[in-house]
Amino acid sequence: MPMPAQVSQRQGAFLYETYAAPRAEARQIAKDYFARFPRGGYMTVLSRWRQLADGRIEFTMSRLPTG
Repeated sequence: MPMPAQVSQRQGAFLYETYAAPRAEARQIAKDYFARFPRGGYMTVLSRWRQLADGRIEFTMSRLPTG
C-alpha cells in the first residue's frame, strides 16, 4: 500500500502535518497519530479536513513537537 501524501511545516511552537488518503486510511492515520501523540502531552488537534475531488480526505494534524 502506498504511503499517503504528507507535508510537514512548523509555525511557531506547533508542527503541522498534512495528509491526503482514502477515507478509511485517513481515519486510521488520525487514530494512530492521536495514539502516538496524546492530546494531553502534545496538544494534538485535527486542525482541518476536506474531501478532495478524487474522494480522498486531506487533513492537517497539529501538535507540539515534544510532550
